[in-house]
Amino acid sequence: MDYILTEDTILLYPKVSEKGITTVVFEKNRIIEIMKSPKRIIKYNCLRYGSTFEGRRKHSKRLINVSSKTPIIVRESKELIMFPVQSDRNYNCCWINLSNHDLIEWRNEDNFVIKSKSEQLMNLNVSYNIMTNQIKNGALLYYTYFK
Repeated sequence: MDYILTEDTILLYPKVSEKGITTVVFEKNRIIEIMKSPKRIIKYNCLRYGSTFEGRRKHSKRLINVSSKTPIIVRESKELIMFPVQSDRNYNCCWINLSNHDLIEWRNEDNFVIKSKSEQLMNLNVSYNIMTNQIKNGALLYYTYFK
């Protein structure tokens, strides 16, 4: 099954199981599991909307001058930007939709909770500095490209 990223997508979270790496997709009103890695889902969506993942990443790096954990524009027509919280080469890397980052609640310096409207929670063990930096990079990409 190919998953299409939408405005309702909040988070792509990797899950390692006996089947390999799958993705738990948090949406505003539901949670589903896809039998592909988060990066494969991102790559599929980049191609679906007209470019390769590598091309989109290079374009983002050039626009906002970042060298790692680069946010990417997945779909221009919906202003859909996804940002990683780790290196995208890491199989544990999850991706967050910039337009839904307001659903992140900070619990303490190294723990964030993604909260869906259905009140389901997902804990992320990411430092405050990394998370805020990634949100800033995503916002910079948004304003550089769309405004």
